[in-house]
Amino acid sequence: MMAKANHLNKGQSERIMNIEDKQGLINSADARVGWVSISKTDRAVYYRAKVFVNISRRCLYGNYIHIDAGEEY
Repeated sequence: MMAKANHLNKGQSERIMNIEDKQGLINSADARVGWVSISKTDRAVYYRAKVFVNISRRCLYGNYIHIDAGEEY
């Protein structure tokens, strides 16, 4: 499946992103760089069995929020 094309993903369903937990560590690291899958609507990304939703207009520190934990990334 192809994601909606824009300037960030160029229509690809996966891309490399920097993932940084604004409130703690990710697997004993401050930040990680890795492949994420992008939803068809570009509103969510998936990384290591976690779902992150884009909330860039409503958050204090991050651009995404982890669905289950409510943490900002």
